[in-house]
Amino acid sequence: MLHDFDSQSVDETASLELDKQPAYARETVTFNGTARFAVQRMLGSGAFGTVYQVWDREQHAKVALKVLHSRKPDVLFRFKREFRALVDVRHPNLVRLYELFSEGEQWFFTMECVEGEHFLEHVRPDGGSCRLERLRPALRQIVNGMQALHEAKLLHRDLKPANALVTDTGRVVILDFGLIREVHSNSAEQSKTIVAGTPAYMAPEALEGKVTEASDWYSVGVMLFQALTGRLPHAAAGLQRWLNPESAQLTEPRQIDSTVPQDLNDLCRELLRSSPAERADAAAVLAMVGADPPPLEPSPIRTPEAEIFVGRSAQFRELDTAFAETREGRFNVVLLHGPSGIGKSALIRRFLAVLAERHSNLLVLKGRCYEFESVPYKGLDALIDELSRYLQHLPDAKVEAVLPRDAFLLSKLFPVLGQVAAIARAPVRAPVVPDAQELRHRTFAALRELFARLSDRQPLVVWIDDLQWGDRDSSAFFAELCVPQQQPPLLLFLTYRSEEAASNPTLQYLHEVLDRRDVPGWRHLMLEKLSETESEQLLGQLLAGRTELTSEAQARICKESGGHPLFLQQLARFASSRTADWSIEGKPGKEYELTSVLRQRVSELSEFSRRVLDYICIAGQPLTPAVLFAAADAQATEEPGETLALLVHEKFARNAGTDMDRRIGAYHDQIRTAVVESMPPEVRKARHAKLASVLATQPEVEAQTLVAHYQEAGDVRAAYEAALKAARAASSK
Repeated sequence: MLHDFDSQSVDETASLELDKQPAYARETVTFNGTARFAVQRMLGSGAFGTVYQVWDREQHAKVALKVLHSRKPDVLFRFKREFRALVDVRHPNLVRLYELFSEGEQWFFTMECVEGEHFLEHVRPDGGSCRLERLRPALRQIVNGMQALHEAKLLHRDLKPANALVTDTGRVVILDFGLIREVHSNSAEQSKTIVAGTPAYMAPEALEGKVTEASDWYSVGVMLFQALTGRLPHAAAGLQRWLNPESAQLTEPRQIDSTVPQDLNDLCRELLRSSPAERADAAAVLAMVGADPPPLEPSPIRTPEAEIFVGRSAQFRELDTAFAETREGRFNVVLLHGPSGIGKSALIRRFLAVLAERHSNLLVLKGRCYEFESVPYKGLDALIDELSRYLQHLPDAKVEAVLPRDAFLLSKLFPVLGQVAAIARAPVRAPVVPDAQELRHRTFAALRELFARLSDRQPLVVWIDDLQWGDRDSSAFFAELCVPQQQPPLLLFLTYRSEEAASNPTLQYLHEVLDRRDVPGWRHLMLEKLSETESEQLLGQLLAGRTELTSEAQARICKESGGHPLFLQQLARFASSRTADWSIEGKPGKEYELTSVLRQRVSELSEFSRRVLDYICIAGQPLTPAVLFAAADAQATEEPGETLALLVHEKFARNAGTDMDRRIGAYHDQIRTAVVESMPPEVRKARHAKLASVLATQPEVEAQTLVAHYQEAGDVRAAYEAALKAARAASSK
């Protein structure tokens, strides 16, 4: 419980976080920009970070950049969690996050630069009366944004007027997710008493750290009350209401201002109920305020993730066998790969869910390599964060029982492990580590020992997803796990995209290690398309009992998808969003073929996004962002970096290459075909000509690439000259 703050000493409108850890003084860190980012001005500063407006020289765009002040392990952990929780969530009313960086001792991430006024400034300009014509659309957008956040299984925990900006176009953007948390945290984490948020906007239950989606809706209620009346709902009670919430009597907005519309008064009352069980939920709020039109892509069909799974029985048996062998004391590695969107992650998630039902003490440590991160040991970083969270919520005695002899080294290579008290106070057994290579070797050995001790006590599964975005340094740890006679009895899942395997040095090195170490328990599984029967089963789950589609139409969807789960889902979404019959004279209509559906989705993009996608698709190979932007005549006002992020998120394009050589390619050949074939011949020729002219300025471009584009452009002379130049260069070597 909270005993040490009162209404005299604490500003109710300032964010706070109180837990069992001591308060840390703010550390001043100066950020002067990097080779890529030029600082333009400071936008704001808080307890743990400063936000700057910077110019991104690579993306040719203005972005916001948040720099971490503190180097404390728990603060760094939350900083990374803020980025990783939001980077895959896209909604027009949530700020967009771009990339995470670690350079030297500085950590920072980039995000959308939003220029606007705070929510209250927008709805009550100059401190005057409430402008209802502004409040209603702004409130709808806040509700839509929070609904999207909750659907991603995330809680904001610090929603307030200052964290909702309104642009000059009327778009509301929710930001500042420094206190974000998953909806369903583990019981150990929930048991830790943490009071976090801004007191004036916190729900009563938040005092004990028992936050749910209802707690965020309470914050929306406070914002609405303040917008309608110009004051906080419990201003007179001060912080005493937190110590005794039942004693605080809520005044309704209409009691303060009789002109407040009844519907908004009622909504405010329902949002501000003391009991979260009685509080208005998302459905009720949306019904009261109405819903905005859907974003670019229709919302996913609402079937619980755990239920959307079919087939893969052969792979399931392989995974079962691998796990059984670890229970006999063997180390096992499973490399699972397949094309983008084929269902690799879904298979592992389903398998782990089944294991959890069989083994109540199963420990799963999951990490993921993020394509938009430039951090040390990026193949391990998220895994180490997960490990630190798990250890932090164990009793000290249990942590000490599994710590390796060199535990003190763990937090030197992986700072977030310093938030585990037993590791932070581990005795230093060798004060001097001679060099970075020796530090890495000994730390990896200590980490292997830690995993071994954990797996001695309970079944342990370690899963690294999207390993194609990993790095060689991280693969060196996997090599350490494979050392003969020292392998821990755990199951290691490594999943990655097939299309990256041949050219990715990290994956190549990993295969070499497994072959060289002669690891007896490693499996190489390829995930391919679904069978016709499996496609029909998956479609049935996606449609969730919809009966208006004829059997012929459903068969057409399955055939058009080619057994690819991603395309099957997109076709099902398209069908569910249409009220028209899918058949013409008893036969499924051509307009619902996959190519037609993909073209329809492309047509909903902005003109600039379509232009960039054109160049991605005609290229025939992944291109650097610089080449794409030059070919598409990108202007800063068109937000080229945001355009690439959108195309990747919407599964039109994919990232390829490495951190040092990022490239963008078409997500799938079906998308490339749909885009290229839909171009008028004269446009296609012009695109090839422009791309050839840009590529001709690149020092490493291959001659045959130029020749191909000149030929497609109909420029026979330029194609001949490019071929002749290449031949002369080859003969002179």
